[in-house]
Amino acid sequence: MSVIINKASIIGTGSVVNRNIPAFSVAVGTPARIIKNRLDKSIAFSSQLSSKIADNKIQ
Repeated sequence: MSVIINKASIIGTGSVVNRNIPAFSVAVGTPARIIKNRLDKSIAFSSQLSSKIADNKIQ
């Protein structure tokens, strides 16, 4: 089983990640749980959108 740890996420030491971790999140524990979002969702969306534009992935 593969998981995705997205951009700028923080995973606590010794955590076991068994689910996808959203961008700009802090996850800890066994299994890892998201305890905090580091940025406002509008800022996170804006950052993801600008990165897609930079990579020419917008259709």
